[in-house]
Amino acid sequence: MPVLTHTALFVDSNTPKVRIDDFNDKIQDKEHYKELYSFKDKKGRNLSLRGDITPQFMNLLTSYYSNKKLQSQNIYKWYTIADCWRYERPGLGRRRNHQQWNADIVGKPFTSQVLLGISDIQVEVELISMLIHFFKSVGLSYEDVVISLNHRNTIPGILALLGFSNYSTDWIYQFSKTLDKCKKIPKDEFNELLLDLKFTPDQCSELDKIIENSKTVEELEGIFNPEDIRELKQLVDLLAEKGYSNWINIDLTIVRGNDYYTGLVFECFDRNQMHSRSIAGGGRYDNYFNNCDPRLTYSAGFGMGNIAIMDLIKQKGLNVKSEQLIDVLVFTPNSTSNNCEQKLETDSDQSLLCSKNQRMCLYNLMDLLRSNDLVKALKFGDNCMAKFVLMPLLRDGNEFIVLRDMKTGLQVKKYP
Repeated sequence: MPVLTHTALFVDSNTPKVRIDDFNDKIQDKEHYKELYSFKDKKGRNLSLRGDITPQFMNLLTSYYSNKKLQSQNIYKWYTIADCWRYERPGLGRRRNHQQWNADIVGKPFTSQVLLGISDIQVEVELISMLIHFFKSVGLSYEDVVISLNHRNTIPGILALLGFSNYSTDWIYQFSKTLDKCKKIPKDEFNELLLDLKFTPDQCSELDKIIENSKTVEELEGIFNPEDIRELKQLVDLLAEKGYSNWINIDLTIVRGNDYYTGLVFECFDRNQMHSRSIAGGGRYDNYFNNCDPRLTYSAGFGMGNIAIMDLIKQKGLNVKSEQLIDVLVFTPNSTSNNCEQKLETDSDQSLLCSKNQRMCLYNLMDLLRSNDLVKALKFGDNCMAKFVLMPLLRDGNEFIVLRDMKTGLQVKKYP
């Protein structure tokens, strides 16, 4: 799909499919680890297939910092497109194997950059703008997708309004995970989870009112401490300046249940099915490094799986063409294949042929090895948007090459 790998100034970051885990009871109790495909190798090491890119990317950053590969004067931008596996029940928007696109920005602008208008919140603005650009590029608009915004600072504010003051780190983590499920599970089930956290029925009702009455910046200002919503207000204003107001809303249930998120968070949904699985999500995860340069602790990113977005594109009936990745598809059928006995019409336009002065290494070539069927080969070439299909053939003792222009359908037969 467009935009995935050609976002300006972002560098590819590769992470391994399999990782070594130091499992203990506390880790195994966490929901994320219960969804991993885990096993032991012949040496008895605990291994798991990658379930999510972000934790591995954070480990990569830690390794880079330890090896002095990160410099505080730089702002780093990475992207990743990789397979992930989760042990969960397949359903709408869910598969046990999916591809995930991540984009992350690490580093904090210097004071001089801030004076030039590059503020901390510009990181989130760039990431959300990238998502909106992607949605537009595949034919989606703000009538199809909404990006819900929140800030993790609203969680203590909500609890204070409900009368909670003394709570443990583990309890607030569980509450965050529960709040994140508010619009993703039935209301009765959500209230049961709150009751398990020692909420009273009145507190459950009050929480519902707070959520319903906190959908604009003005409403937030009447409820929360100004400092708790300062960055959220700035983000809304900056996105409005870029003309993205129709794409966004404020939703206090967006907290990104993972405990590494520390600030602004966001999720993208099908606007017409708000209770469906999110299309993409991300946020700020500052302070991930221990004893690190404070400028490098300023990190934010997002992840998008290919399943939910593909479901939405199919639902809308959009015909999305991929970028041109292959110039020439090389198809070498068996010489006895009946599918190659078609009559070829030659064309005098020599521009269809590769000039002798041009080296084939200047083109992106792909050798199709898995098919002996011409029809399937041409269909594959069309799907991958190849410009030409090149077929070296041997017939009746004569060697020749057929070059097909996939755009015009013209074919040229050339003898050596």
